[in-house]
Amino acid sequence: EELSLSIGIALARKQTEDDLKEALEKYRSLAAYVDSMYLVDKDCTLKENRQLEFALQTGPTKPLPEGWRGIQDGGNPDDAPLTIIQIGGSGNTMAGGTHIIHPGDTPELREKTRKNLEQIIAGGKKAVVGYHYWGTVPKGRPETRVFRGEWGLDKQTWDSLTAVREWEWNNRFYGENKELYIISYIQPVPSYVDFITYGYDEALRHTPLSGFYDDTGYPKPVYDEELGLGFVREDGRKVYSSGLWIYRERWKRAAYVNFVNNRPNFLRDSQHCQAHYLPAYHFIGLWAPCEHGYYNPFKDRDNLGFYGSIERYAAFNPSRTFGQIPMIGMSTPGWGFPYPSTVRDTRNMMMLALLHDQDVGSFGCRDLRTVAKLRHARNIFKPWEKTVAFSGYWENKDLVRGSSDKTPVSLFRKPDAVLAVIGNTDDKPAAVKIKPDWKKLGLSPTKLLVFDAETGREIARDAAGSLAIEVPRHDVRLVIAGPSSYRE
Repeated sequence: EELSLSIGIALARKQTEDDLKEALEKYRSLAAYVDSMYLVDKDCTLKENRQLEFALQTGPTKPLPEGWRGIQDGGNPDDAPLTIIQIGGSGNTMAGGTHIIHPGDTPELREKTRKNLEQIIAGGKKAVVGYHYWGTVPKGRPETRVFRGEWGLDKQTWDSLTAVREWEWNNRFYGENKELYIISYIQPVPSYVDFITYGYDEALRHTPLSGFYDDTGYPKPVYDEELGLGFVREDGRKVYSSGLWIYRERWKRAAYVNFVNNRPNFLRDSQHCQAHYLPAYHFIGLWAPCEHGYYNPFKDRDNLGFYGSIERYAAFNPSRTFGQIPMIGMSTPGWGFPYPSTVRDTRNMMMLALLHDQDVGSFGCRDLRTVAKLRHARNIFKPWEKTVAFSGYWENKDLVRGSSDKTPVSLFRKPDAVLAVIGNTDDKPAAVKIKPDWKKLGLSPTKLLVFDAETGREIARDAAGSLAIEVPRHDVRLVIAGPSSYRE
């Protein structure tokens, strides 16, 4: 299908009621995606021509893996074909040392790591991923002692590293070398990427690990004249390397190690950095953003209020563009205060994700029971099956009439059934009356059972085949129309 692109460029100052409004406006209609760029932010006179260059990146840049909708992040392993389980948020991923991916240097430690991971995935339908803290190493690794100068650890800094992570030390996670329990913050340089790539390769060789998450994973500025990182300006000022290409090498080599060891690409990173995304993060397999710019810090609004609109949410989370399984990190700022507000916030998160054919990840504060309940309702439809086609709210107005900008409807379709995701972005409850075009959907309405996938309750239709559905404010309803076998 073709989608036209319209670009408007204004060289005059943008005049709006709110001058703080962003200079780049994006919106999507049924037939076009429109960028409007306002390039002058204050009154000025151009005395000569100014040439501007920009590029558009088409997508997807790689295909999503087959059956990707059946891969969920945490939750109930009985409710999906595969559940990814992350370990090591405390830094205890494996026996090689704190905050790194490394199985250990002795047969005993490697065996300990292997057994721990095998126990986690026992019973099948599970994969385990680890945790790494980008820009850190344990002091006790022999590589750290050899490369400490190159990694930015001078003797004074080295001698001051004495703080042991007591919980890990008391449990002897990494053996008897106490310095393996001391975290060292270093400057990421190419030899650091060599070391962590080696550790990851060792982990895949000796254990059932399938990937990892990089904490504080983003390009970090580095200056090292001897390594060719940065330079000195004519005025004597040091200019640092952005670290972008070092971080790109980190993910490129991790993806290659996955390939060599015949593992699925369950690499993920949470610290997405806008324009840095394509060159650095393209190699990862999971879109799992959180924290910087993705967590809602405002206690007076939910995640829809934080993003501003469902279109802006989609612009921030274009997982399909990069061929990555979406596991969006969203968080409620009012965790547990009071509990009903946490449930409402969680349902709002799920509305944003499900309307865009996405799911939430393991990052962020939310009510896991609510996530499991809505996932289960969606999974009744088995959206991972090969016959399923998705059409988003922005492209299916000919399939379901009655939806509006305030009550978007996205559809999962099969030859014998349809799952409708009905959202309400309005600030008040909505009585949504929709009329599916059963003929275009390829379904016979007289042979269908229409029911709420969460509750199992049947939904009545009028003589014209329309459905009347109440949707709370900033909430979502999942409705299945299909044979009675779909209702549990």
